Amino acid sequence: MERVGSQINIGRMLLKNTTKAQRSPARETRNQLKIYWDRIKKPVGEFHGCWVRTNSVYKSGYSDDQLMEMAEKMYASEHKDKEFMLKHMYHLSLTLVILLSTMYATYYLYSWIVIVMYGSGLQK
Repeated sequence: MERVGSQINIGRMLLKNTTKAQRSPARETRNQLKIYWDRIKKPVGEFHGCWVRTNSVYKSGYSDDQLMEMAEKMYASEHKDKEFMLKHMYHLSLTLVILLSTMYATYYLYSWIVIVMYGSGLQK
């Protein structure tokens, strides 16, 4: 009988320890993400600068893939032939910018429609 009771107590102790351990990774993960962002934001920003310069020089006649290759070559030439390894993060950041700008544009368009409709007396 004592073994059963002690095994139950050990099980409870293990359950308490696992729930405590499950809470702590959230804080570590947030800190890890901040560290990761601090590490990658400079190269991503420098690559974006290469992308902007490439687009300002070669606007028409080139596809997006060709412009991306030119920006990659420009980045490599400026960084001792080191290839830009964070292309996935760059594409993710562009996607987020497009998504947020679309959301803001939709909000302002809706606000303008409401102002025009209610301001002109069309809706009562």
